[in-house]
Amino acid sequence: MKKLLNIITVLFLCKICAQQSDFSHINFKKADSIATSYKHETLSNLPLLAFNLTENLATDVEKFRAIYFWVCTNIKIDFDLTDLHESQTNRYQNQPEKLKQWTRKINGKMVDKLIKNKSTICTGYAYIIKALCDLANIECQIVNGYGRLSHTDISNFTQPNHSWNAINLNNKWYLVDATWSSGIQNSESLLFEFQYSNGYFLTHPKLFAINHFPVDKKWLLLGNETYTFKQFLKAPIVYKNGFNTFESLNNYKQLHKNISMTKTCALNYTLKNNINAKELKIIVDNGYTSKQLKSKIVTYQDNAVKVMFDFESAGFYDVHVIYKNDYLATYTYNVYDY
Repeated sequence: MKKLLNIITVLFLCKICAQQSDFSHINFKKADSIATSYKHETLSNLPLLAFNLTENLATDVEKFRAIYFWVCTNIKIDFDLTDLHESQTNRYQNQPEKLKQWTRKINGKMVDKLIKNKSTICTGYAYIIKALCDLANIECQIVNGYGRLSHTDISNFTQPNHSWNAINLNNKWYLVDATWSSGIQNSESLLFEFQYSNGYFLTHPKLFAINHFPVDKKWLLLGNETYTFKQFLKAPIVYKNGFNTFESLNNYKQLHKNISMTKTCALNYTLKNNINAKELKIIVDNGYTSKQLKSKIVTYQDNAVKVMFDFESAGFYDVHVIYKNDYLATYTYNVYDY
């Protein structure tokens, strides 16, 4: 009976999956303004914080937006604690009891730093999002799994390394990642800098799955589409600006491809509403030089776009998709001349 209920739950989740564009008619300025007005609030009284963030907002999605925006603009990533957790998790990967003891210990450290310093690791972001949502009567789940960024060493993916949230709004489940929305590590000082990114807010499941793979696969929210951990590991690199630009990736979801020089390459995306497709560019790098390739851009209804380009010579290339001056995604091509 329990197995049957789990199957029904997965089917239910898949059937109603959705994304940010469902709320294109909602203006989040009021929610963001309210969150900003409570910028210096502490976490000492969560019920009061949840009440202040949501009491003057009419819809659940606006209430959630205020909670999410507040967390992302007030809670810092603790990189030292993150590195420590990753190293200890890898250290104890084959020692279940010690791994369990470490998990209890890190959870205590996480909560302590979160409350005292408003700094935490990804689990802390997921925890505080859920705590505030619970107080606001918004259904929320913590999702544990694997997260990969451009610098992630996927060869060390022996244990889950990331946490995020699933939110139920209007009887549909949505995916968010407050950690990666919050900011960046300064390349010189190595300190955290707040830099809010909207790309991980109610992200399309197909795009979210490029760098998030949950332990419980029902939280992929991909309907009947099959997506494996192996496919996840082979996915292209999509940068933060890619999540701000793409609504979804519609084809070629692998990092590497072998192709004949006689073939025309095509990348297909759905773009967010405010993106001008004509400003997409293809830059290739052979390890010595970089150059822009001539490309043909074909646009379709509903913001779908196809970017077509040809290679001028055989070789191994990094191919970068750029919008204005921002890197969106990277692929690798082995181009042969026959």
